[in-house]
Amino acid sequence: MTAEGSRTLYWSIAIAATIVVAFFSTVFSITHGIYDIFPFLYVLPIILFVYFYPDKGILFTVALSSVYLVLICTLSNLNSVLVAVSTAWFVIFVTIGVVTSSLAGGLRTEERKYRGLFENSQAGIFIFDLATVRVTDTNARYAHMLRYEVDDLIGKDLTRILLESAETGRSGDSEIHLYTRDGSVRQFLISVSLTPTNMVICSAIDITDQKLAEQVIQKAREDLEIRVRERTEDLRQSNEELRTEILERKKFDDAIQLANRKLNTLSNITRHDNLNQITASVMYLSLTEELSDNSALVANLKKIGKITQLIQKQIQFTRDYQNIGASSPQWQNVTAVVS
Repeated sequence: MTAEGSRTLYWSIAIAATIVVAFFSTVFSITHGIYDIFPFLYVLPIILFVYFYPDKGILFTVALSSVYLVLICTLSNLNSVLVAVSTAWFVIFVTIGVVTSSLAGGLRTEERKYRGLFENSQAGIFIFDLATVRVTDTNARYAHMLRYEVDDLIGKDLTRILLESAETGRSGDSEIHLYTRDGSVRQFLISVSLTPTNMVICSAIDITDQKLAEQVIQKAREDLEIRVRERTEDLRQSNEELRTEILERKKFDDAIQLANRKLNTLSNITRHDNLNQITASVMYLSLTEELSDNSALVANLKKIGKITQLIQKQIQFTRDYQNIGASSPQWQNVTAVVS
């Protein structure tokens, strides 16, 4: 039998027992001349029935009160005093039934509303007793999260499904680990609220997948940061090597330019000296031609002079082109160059 079926059976037995006691008390009291106590016993079955069956409470109250009135009239042989009192009690019973039925109906509506929220919530909800730490109620969502049936969790010791100890009943939000039925561990965000009756209402949201995703993202972020740092270090080292190479190349270029300047200077000096010597040779050749009467010798001297002048022009030609390529390429003004 289900928990709901057992609850209905217990209530039915309790209502039937109070009705029997009320009827027996009425019969016994009237037959023994007692007229003041037995009417109060009818209030209990009326309240019990109306609470459990609020929709049928008024009908039940009228029926029970009518039976009570008939019993009084029958057993008292229409005693005018008892009939008047029982009629007053009839009105009182009906009034109690109507008022109680109305209140119970409102309470039952609120109970159904909150029960609907409880059962249909997307969050898992469970309630446990702070004193015994045992689950007293849970919705299907929470039971499904832990791979249980609802009936399997009712009455279960909460510490058996908790992975780590926690401040049981502490209000607020906290993250805890819970064992599922198959022994796996899930992580939950628990919102706790403590009632005045020391019942703890907990709302549970499974955040296991979210935490795993956060861990994957965090791991990816850390790996990316490591790769960025490594790449940055590689770039820094490459920049250092490139800068060192540029400095070395600049030093090499400076050394080449210095050597070129020295070579140019040496070439200028050597060329100048050679030209001076050639000029002197040309002068002596001219003097020799003037002093010689040998026509063959003069002809040869003239040839030597022409050859010497040709050598002089070639040396002068090297002076005009000695600076070509000595300096680094530079942008030129086309208009000025063409002009």
